[in-house]
Amino acid sequence: SICGIMGGDSDTSPPVEKKKKAGKKPKKVDEGFDWSAVTSKIPVMIVGGLALFVAVGQQGGEPAAAPAPTPVPRATTTTRAPPRQRSKATEAETGKAWDIEASSDLLSELVGLAEQVEKAEQMPDGEKTVVLDRVAKELLRINVTLGDAQDENTKQRRALLQVVYDAVKGQEPDFSTITTYANADYWDDAYKSDKYGEHFEWFMGFSTASMDGVTVRGSLEAALGKLKVDQPSKPAALTLGCGNSMLGVDMAKQDWFGKVVNTDISKAAMDRMRDKHSGHIFEVEDATNLTYRDDSFSVIVEKGLLDTFEAGQAFDGVEKTVKEICRVTSSGGILLSISHGEPNGRQATFKECFVCDPFVEWREQKSEQRVEKGGKRTYIHTCVRI
Repeated sequence: SICGIMGGDSDTSPPVEKKKKAGKKPKKVDEGFDWSAVTSKIPVMIVGGLALFVAVGQQGGEPAAAPAPTPVPRATTTTRAPPRQRSKATEAETGKAWDIEASSDLLSELVGLAEQVEKAEQMPDGEKTVVLDRVAKELLRINVTLGDAQDENTKQRRALLQVVYDAVKGQEPDFSTITTYANADYWDDAYKSDKYGEHFEWFMGFSTASMDGVTVRGSLEAALGKLKVDQPSKPAALTLGCGNSMLGVDMAKQDWFGKVVNTDISKAAMDRMRDKHSGHIFEVEDATNLTYRDDSFSVIVEKGLLDTFEAGQAFDGVEKTVKEICRVTSSGGILLSISHGEPNGRQATFKECFVCDPFVEWREQKSEQRVEKGGKRTYIHTCVRI
């Protein structure tokens, strides 16, 4: 391995009625994927995976609306600072947590190297050897700069180097030692260390208007007009992967729903939200294996959950989550999906059991400049359960 060559350590070792819990934890990687079937395309897969790490890692959100100012000098909400602006104390404050965003510069560099490996696959053997040798030497140089530290951040960075090095050697990539946004442990560590402050909104807040006046609130209100559920009372709503977002709390304030159930796989996040927002429902749930009975909800909202699975190469997590969404959504119910995912591809993900309207693009101020710099566009999809 690259770490072995350089002498490093490569070991990175009233609630809705529910069904019986299966007690399963999500897999750390997409163990069911058949890499042997795409050996020649491994570099392409790696480039895609690393690019998603960078895209989601650099994509900021916003702190939820802060309470009225108080004399206390301590801020109640935070947003992520760009990696170059992070203080030296930041990493210490996060303890052993793997700080993905702080490694965005390294990830960008690795994407460039992985792209060279991908292009080399199409070159004559002589040229290919030259390119792969050059990439291997650069990886070894980067590994030296990481030093001998054994903290979690350094171990994870070495593991990422190893993935690209495997591509150089034509070997199957091993994602098993890499903690990503698809891992429950990452989120628990992040929320325990207050990495995302008191409240944090991925992409945008509930009422944050885009440059075109589009809001999640408005999109959800319009979607409710498409409900085809015959029921005597207000619909039950479910938010998936809510973290410490105020989305579900803001939804409940609209008095549109009989109940709003907010879920996330992080116990730390749910415990904190439950303590801070009494009267609201926050439950620990694995979106790939929900404990709710079939047809439990008429409205489902997911904001960035499927993106986290994709950014972590857990593509089976997307498939399983969509199946669970289909199962717990009643016929005629609606799904609001907010995502960076390419519109046609994202809507195709739901086609087995949902019919989706044309997507709405949510464009923040100066969004075009950010997209030109490699940022991602955000889309709001409204889908009706078949």
